[in-house]
Amino acid sequence: MRHVLRVSGLLVLLLLGAESVSAGVTFGAKTGPVQPGLDGIEDPINAGVTIGYESGIALGALGFEGEFTTTVKEGEFGVQKLNIDTAGAYATYRSPGLLYLKGRVGYAGWDADFSVAGNTDDTSTSYGLGLGVSLKLIKIELEYTQIDDDIDFVSLGIQF
Repeated sequence: MRHVLRVSGLLVLLLLGAESVSAGVTFGAKTGPVQPGLDGIEDPINAGVTIGYESGIALGALGFEGEFTTTVKEGEFGVQKLNIDTAGAYATYRSPGLLYLKGRVGYAGWDADFSVAGNTDDTSTSYGLGLGVSLKLIKIELEYTQIDDDIDFVSLGIQF
């Protein structure tokens, strides 16, 4: 949990810089399975929020975003229940157009809570790739994010 708190603190610092320029501030929500890379596990389902800042350039948009997700449906691994919380800070790029590609790279922390075996957590570099559709006021995105070497997050989200 200590690592998740550190990354959350980093997110707050990044977002304070964006607060002064509200025109490019973005908000979003997402949900999907967190895949911890363990054989025989029913993946937990997470839901989360994002907040960030985006600035248009000639060939798309550059920005940064912070993300926090928490388990809304526990995973099961034998007799154990599994919850995974994540927090990350990312630099982002979105290509131009109605249909666009998204890339992001940053730093993420996670905290896994097994009902029988206890907690484990870590932080690491993280990256993601996605495909989106821009509908003027909102963007819908399907994204893959590698949170850690053994933890992946596949999400469907909406961005305002």
